[in-house]
Amino acid sequence: WVWSKLGLSPLAAVLKPLARIAEVALSVLGGSTPDEIAQLYVCGSWEADAATWEAIALAPTADELLIKNTVRILLEPWLEDSARAFQHAVELNPLPGQGEQEDVAAKLGMCILFADGLRYDVGRRLAERLEERGFNVLVNQRWAALPTVTATAKPSVTPAADVIVGDELLGDFAPVYRQNGKQIEAVTLRTAIKNAGYLIDGSESDQSKCKEEAVGWSEAGALDQRGHDLGEDLAKQIMTEIDRLTERITQLFDAGWTLVRVVTDHGWLLVPGGMPKADLPKYLTLTRWKRCAIVNGESEVEALSVPWHWNKNQHFLTAPGIACFNASPSYAHGGLSIQECLIPDLTVERNEGGQASRATIRSVTWRRMRCFIETCNANSKVKIDLRLERPTGNSVVASPKLLDEDGTASLVVEDDYEESNLVLVLLNPKGNILAKRTTKVGVSS
Repeated sequence: WVWSKLGLSPLAAVLKPLARIAEVALSVLGGSTPDEIAQLYVCGSWEADAATWEAIALAPTADELLIKNTVRILLEPWLEDSARAFQHAVELNPLPGQGEQEDVAAKLGMCILFADGLRYDVGRRLAERLEERGFNVLVNQRWAALPTVTATAKPSVTPAADVIVGDELLGDFAPVYRQNGKQIEAVTLRTAIKNAGYLIDGSESDQSKCKEEAVGWSEAGALDQRGHDLGEDLAKQIMTEIDRLTERITQLFDAGWTLVRVVTDHGWLLVPGGMPKADLPKYLTLTRWKRCAIVNGESEVEALSVPWHWNKNQHFLTAPGIACFNASPSYAHGGLSIQECLIPDLTVERNEGGQASRATIRSVTWRRMRCFIETCNANSKVKIDLRLERPTGNSVVASPKLLDEDGTASLVVEDDYEESNLVLVLLNPKGNILAKRTTKVGVSS
């Protein structure tokens, strides 16, 4: 509507992410194994989590409380039921421990970029932003180390993981170095990564080395820190963090790296108004964090006991559902939910020539349910697709079509999508997005 374009109907814009939460929340994320649940999440359920922070970020100041309460009502039952289903699946089929998942390593010319707390849905939005900037992005995923706290999970996604072991599980959840038994710390971890042959970004001695014949390690982003500081208001900072990561990745390519792999340690839960509290007396525990705890001695506690990633003979407790042991925060991690445990693993490269593609969509003409497209600077190896709602949405045509020699093509849409918001995308042979344009049946542009 014109009123929306003038900024006079802001709540109308919030309806879109709210509707997405409601749509996904109709079905609990279930499955007999964690991998089955992950497949459902990757195929679209992650958008409910993205829509959560997008709705809050779009809310006018005067209506923030209204939107946060609406998000909570829509989201919390789905999160709770899905988390319990995931915990049951993990109890029967444990997540990978040390050495049971492919190690994180770089090939020559690649720099690994660690981004703390890059939850899967935020990783998908980062991939979209990078594709808009002309990069090719391959989105994969892996399981976080348990418990999903930085001290345990970050070392597992570094090239130094093979020199780290688990001894006794102590209050800080940190593993130790195999050689000397000392606990992992940020400074010593970077030293171990450097000893594994990686250039630590920013050191003066590394600047003269050829990036194409080296491997690198860098760190950026502050999502987790901001989440702990801001709680539910993290929602307003996520796009800013995505933009910062995009700029950092661009800088790494400008510095000479030919590939960038983005990894993270864990995800998190975000529930406006706070999560429910689970009763766990402090005197029964050695340590008690928001979503995980360690039992004191032989204490018997009614909570799920899970093997520690670094030593399967050591166990910790995880809070039931989306509850927390010692508070009711809006932001937390350390437990068992798909949002905390399934993490993105992105491989980024520049398009041929190192620049953004010059391919564009010149015009879109509709005749009933058929869309005619004219493009510029796109050859016959380029495909065109019509997708629902967003550039990475589901296709609404039988299959993407190759452009004709003159850069034109036509696509037919089923009647089911006559009132839907659609996005035309140009795709290179690898399936990466070169250009996009929003459209709607009957609206030529």
